Amino acid sequence: MTITEEKIFDRAIAILSNSKGIVLDYSRDDESYRQDVNDKIVRDLLYKYFRFLPLIQYLTNIFIKNPPKKNVAYILELSFCQLLFQQGIEKYHLVDATVTYSKKRFNAYTANFVNAVLRNFNRKFSSAIDCNNSEDTLTAIYSLLEDSKIADDVLFNIPESLLKHLKKHFKRRVIKSLAATILIPTDIILRIRGNKDIDIPDGLITKIKSPVFCKTQDFYKVENPEEFFKSKHFKEGLFYICDPATVVAVNMLAPQKNEVIGDLCSAPGGKGLLIAEKTDDLAELILSDRSFKRLKKVQENLKDHKVTTIQADVQKSPFKEKTFDAILLDVPCSNTGVIRHKPDVKFRFSKNKLKKLVELQYNIAESAISLLKEGGRMVYSTCSILPEENSMLIEKLLSENKNITLLEELKIFPNISHDGAYSALLQKNRL
Repeated sequence: MTITEEKIFDRAIAILSNSKGIVLDYSRDDESYRQDVNDKIVRDLLYKYFRFLPLIQYLTNIFIKNPPKKNVAYILELSFCQLLFQQGIEKYHLVDATVTYSKKRFNAYTANFVNAVLRNFNRKFSSAIDCNNSEDTLTAIYSLLEDSKIADDVLFNIPESLLKHLKKHFKRRVIKSLAATILIPTDIILRIRGNKDIDIPDGLITKIKSPVFCKTQDFYKVENPEEFFKSKHFKEGLFYICDPATVVAVNMLAPQKNEVIGDLCSAPGGKGLLIAEKTDDLAELILSDRSFKRLKKVQENLKDHKVTTIQADVQKSPFKEKTFDAILLDVPCSNTGVIRHKPDVKFRFSKNKLKKLVELQYNIAESAISLLKEGGRMVYSTCSILPEENSMLIEKLLSENKNITLLEELKIFPNISHDGAYSALLQKNRL
């Protein structure tokens, strides 16, 4: 077994043993392309692992009567994932390498157990393993399974707890479409800061067709990530990596020059950056976040703009009442609209977590109302598709706060071109 293969297993299992999900959000972060080759392989493997985990666990249970130790289960699941969904893998070499690793990390008995399971798996699912893409692999797997009544969580690769909740709000065909979408790997999408016309070398990025809700904002796809992150254009800060859906809230807010504007859940700063650009730094823009660590990222992203940053919790606001002409609230959410970027989000959902999250979102939104001037505007936004965090919350906010009016809302469901998001434009009534 090579050092590379050993490190891949060690690093992947270490992450899975202590996974908080955040470590998997590499798709928008140039740091992942500065790591060595082992880290890149681990990153790609874990993305596939979380995309297909319900199916992988289902297949694992076919071959194992009694659940093994957690780390042994991880070894088998990661190997199944590589065999099925990682093209270019020589399957017999992978089996041998996995067995060698199991013997080194555990013992000969474990190695023999892993060897038997993987070779049985290879025999039963050889036609699926030999497929050239994930779609064909899935078709082959389901045709080979003897159980004609495979549960929806396995068919859709969405954990039962989240799937049950989605079924409360969406028809089966919508969930089926969502399930297919979130299995498709993401491209790296960006915008040019300030929407400027700059000279870009051929083959670095390609302009894409922007969704209607982006209005005049152009977006581009990175063609060669490694070359892109090495380029002088990136190092000079000419680009900002973001999904098209992220501009909706700022467009809806329509920030104006000479206004006092608060981006009060601002990290990592992408929306605040767009506000600064749209107002040519002629608004008084205040960016706050309750996390000091995350606020440092805001400061880094807006270092070339005239803004004020402050560590603050909207619920315990240091700002006086009626401070702002406009407020953007991009509140913490379930991230169910960005599962393509964060596939592990599927496994962090629970009814209890959602309940606490909605309470936090509501408290933030209600606290922000007093900070608006009369006639002022506030956009509440999430990257969630769940009604509890979006339209249902706004309905409650309106019913319990008669001094605000809903002017506009937009619900965006994720598809191959963009993430999911929600934005609602509210106005504080004049007395």
